[in-house]
Amino acid sequence: MDKALLERMRAALKVKKEFPSLKQVSSLLQPSQEYASKGHKAIKEGKVGTIILAGGMGTRLKFPHPKGFYPITLVRHKTLYQLVAEKTHAASKAYGVDLKIAFMTSPQNDKDTVDYFKEKGRFGLKEEQLSFFMQEELPFLDDKGEPFSGEPKGPDGNGRVFEHFKKSGLLEKWEKSGIEYINIILIDNPLAEPFDANLIGALIKDQNDVMVKAVKKETSEEKTGTLVLANDRLKVIEYTELPENERGKHLYANISLFALTLSFAKKLVDQHLPLHVAYKPLTPQSTINGYKFETFIFDLLDYTNKAEVMVFDKDACFAPLKNSIGPDSPTTVQHALEQHDRKTLSEITGHRILNQPLELDPAFYYPTQKLLSQWTGKNVDESLHYIIAE
Repeated sequence: MDKALLERMRAALKVKKEFPSLKQVSSLLQPSQEYASKGHKAIKEGKVGTIILAGGMGTRLKFPHPKGFYPITLVRHKTLYQLVAEKTHAASKAYGVDLKIAFMTSPQNDKDTVDYFKEKGRFGLKEEQLSFFMQEELPFLDDKGEPFSGEPKGPDGNGRVFEHFKKSGLLEKWEKSGIEYINIILIDNPLAEPFDANLIGALIKDQNDVMVKAVKKETSEEKTGTLVLANDRLKVIEYTELPENERGKHLYANISLFALTLSFAKKLVDQHLPLHVAYKPLTPQSTINGYKFETFIFDLLDYTNKAEVMVFDKDACFAPLKNSIGPDSPTTVQHALEQHDRKTLSEITGHRILNQPLELDPAFYYPTQKLLSQWTGKNVDESLHYIIAE
């Protein structure tokens, strides 16, 4: 393996995480019509592309396939992949431009993912709208800092996303196509908005390198990254690394939804984001432990000149699918999706929606003027469970 990388990994084993001078994040933005208007304009001009981090398998879900294959919607049982593709198709129709998305896959799921989209006809997206690129793997190290025999490997995390994006040729391709801003979302959060007008608008208006989408924590023990000010710089600290005496002090969770300028993404390509270390089994079935290394995208904040946080209601944007039962499971995610759809349809029609179960055509998330004129004031047949836009 690369000797310089191996030395970086060994050095990471000796690093003691210290976070002096932690303060609460106090300067927080709220969604607004002004931000949304600027974002709508940039999206309509084709200046926004979205990267979906989708390298995971469904191990914790007890699902033996790429996580994006999980059938998550309540009525039509659409997969996570289908849902984000249909949102992109709907947004493209609403904005009148062929919006672009790119999935970062992994060596474990790349072929299956690419084949799936081909088999499904890209869910209506044009070939030039949809791209794939692959993250890499890093070896586990033993207690002596040596790679294991046979070099079992694990995903290198999402912090090298722009390095891999450039290697694939997509960064240059997007830049030439006129894209100036990038949304980042996770495949396992089906409430994530792939084209987030408020976040993009704040990025542009306030001339930030990065905008971070956040929600208020419900408890101090949530397994999410925590937004803090470290030495007066905005930073995310992973929940496993935040000192216990700090956990109750910081109110806002990072949910891995970002907007950033493409020019800033280019600067990150050659940066070595920190390696985060975990001591864990080599595989889910293994009895042998080793040191696993990952980079995390939130560390990009260390390289910004200006970054801000926008706070949203959790029920509008965050329903992670992580576990087979209990919190963050299919049951909780489907409930969140149904409640979101119920609220969305109620706001458009002006009526209380009682249909159960309920699922919306993604066209309602990015409504055209025609859709709004057809559905404003309309009574919804309570016997319908999947609501088609037209």
